Amino acid sequence: MVDATADIDLAAHNLFTSAKFDNEILCTSEKEIIAENSIKDELLQKIVAKGAALVTDPKDIQHLADMTISANGAPDRKYVGKDATVILDAAGISYTGDPKLIMMDVDKDNPLVKTEMLMPILPIVGCPDFDAVLATAIEVEGGNHHTASIHSNNIQHINKAAHRMNTSIFVANGPTFAATGVGDNGYYSGAAALTIATPTGEGTTTTKTFTRRRRFNCPQGFSLRSWEV
Repeated sequence: MVDATADIDLAAHNLFTSAKFDNEILCTSEKEIIAENSIKDELLQKIVAKGAALVTDPKDIQHLADMTISANGAPDRKYVGKDATVILDAAGISYTGDPKLIMMDVDKDNPLVKTEMLMPILPIVGCPDFDAVLATAIEVEGGNHHTASIHSNNIQHINKAAHRMNTSIFVANGPTFAATGVGDNGYYSGAAALTIATPTGEGTTTTKTFTRRRRFNCPQGFSLRSWEV
């Protein structure tokens, strides 16, 4: 989620850096961006400038969805974890340079938004205001209560999003991988754990207490590491 108060340069840097990490194969990676319309285009262009390919032709966007999402609704294993250039080449979509992400501006019902794409495809969805951003984020997260992030300088927005999303990992103004131990803000104190394995007992739910530990990381400010619910 990105609201109108966000530091757009910082948000673009964090979103690009985190989404391209390991070609988006991590379950904790940013899978879509939900942004207020007033800053959406600026944010998109800043991410593209960092090294993302922007796909604008609706036919190309549909072809990407058809090619990368299997009939059963899961991402096609042929493209999981592959470089953006491999996917673009397979789709016959031209590009310049060596893009690390594939982006498109779509509505919330696009299958590339609703599917957990385990590959460097990052759709962006525009909303008229923050309340619509949050409602859309809740909808597309699908009740998994897994991972969410917000880029905002409005503490009320951050607080509201943290409670409404109710995810095991919640990051404010940082890359989502900050909560996995990549960098120096993670729960694991620098020992990266690139899956949170929420349901099975090895990650945020422990066999000692069978409680789910929620983690709130804010690399620009503080990190909450042991809140149990």
